[in-house]
Amino acid sequence: MMYFSTVGCKSVTRVRFSGCRFQSTVQKQDKILEALSKRGGGDYNPVIFEQSLRQTSVPAGIAAFPDPLNHDASLANIQLLINKKEIEREVINEKLTAEQKELIKLGQWTPPMMTLMKLTLTKHYRHAVSFFKFIKAGIKNVWNTYLSLRAHVYKGYYVLDNSLTTGDMPSGLAEDRKIAIGNNPKVITDHLSNYFHNVKAEVSSANVQGSTIFSYSGEGVFTRSMYQAVLRTRKDIIKLPMFAVLFGLIEEGLIPLCYAFPGIAPSSCVLPQLHGRFYGDASKAQKELEALREAKYGPDLSRVGSLTPFNMPVDELYLVVRSLRLCYSTRIYSEGHLRELLANRWKQVKLDNLLILRDGGIWRLSTLETLDACITRGLIDLEQLVRWGKKDDINLYDSIDCTELHTRLFHFINECEKPGRNAGMLGLSTMAKTAQETLALSDK
Repeated sequence: MMYFSTVGCKSVTRVRFSGCRFQSTVQKQDKILEALSKRGGGDYNPVIFEQSLRQTSVPAGIAAFPDPLNHDASLANIQLLINKKEIEREVINEKLTAEQKELIKLGQWTPPMMTLMKLTLTKHYRHAVSFFKFIKAGIKNVWNTYLSLRAHVYKGYYVLDNSLTTGDMPSGLAEDRKIAIGNNPKVITDHLSNYFHNVKAEVSSANVQGSTIFSYSGEGVFTRSMYQAVLRTRKDIIKLPMFAVLFGLIEEGLIPLCYAFPGIAPSSCVLPQLHGRFYGDASKAQKELEALREAKYGPDLSRVGSLTPFNMPVDELYLVVRSLRLCYSTRIYSEGHLRELLANRWKQVKLDNLLILRDGGIWRLSTLETLDACITRGLIDLEQLVRWGKKDDINLYDSIDCTELHTRLFHFINECEKPGRNAGMLGLSTMAKTAQETLALSDK
């Protein structure tokens, strides 16, 4: 079985990746890469380690998904939000004269009550407008992404099935069946995973150069950005009709409703200020999981990392599922179903690791994609994420240390490719400590 596409691709061109936003961050990344290169891969897989250090520009994909690596449109565009302090500064600059501002600073003048009320109302109004624009953009992005997937991916990419064993190439004979992948992430995950497995087996048996695993032609390739768009949109499009109707009826009044029922909002419309409700239970489970693993395994990563979804102790299984938010409630599902959910997430993460390396590299992931990748793998402190979302003086987007999160992903991906590693790797806070050690090494 293999993938091919009937959709025409653009001519091969170079695309620009956003990566991290500040020059100082780029310089810091360069120092980290230099430190990692000098230190060497140790017991890491040499092929994966070498590819992890690369920052490659790959040919553009199809018009609807020009960036093979990042798909920010299917994520919450938190960079659109304006924090309270910034809005307050804007309102004061607009409504008060320079002389009045100077007198306030010196404590020689206090604005009249009516002026203070106008300033306060204007500030709250603009904050609500910021929320309105964020939610509206999230709704539009989900719908536009779904239309793009329907037009170019669900019907444009196929699996060829010749009724032989998984991984066989199409024979070109009449028994080959062309099956559209449709809106089915499991089919995509299974077949792309088989593809990488077969290529790695060929490389290993024929002693071919390791970079063959990550070769990218740009012609009909099913990219990471498409894969992530499929995974995210499948969940969000179900919630979109009711959410969009409610938004049209009550607009900003939808925010209290989302606070009461956080599950009704598509992922692209979740405000950082509501992360306490969205990640509340997951944050508690994460803390309990860290304490449990510290007591059980200590610093031994090989023991916890080798746990599979089907031999993981029940108490640990429930905590991992809750911390990764794999279902709304662990109470209403059987233990067997929870193990299946965890196995599916592990397969998706393993595949996504390889797609990241093939389609541009860890260090070219955008800020939003980096944050989402760390949340998906359980590599970020959710309690800290909630605190970031509640800050009045800085946006969540500006709070993200992209370099540290890239470094966590670097170590996580390399650890995952060690022999025997399995779903126990998900939710490991050890990656944060390892990343901090690397950052300290680059500062020397």
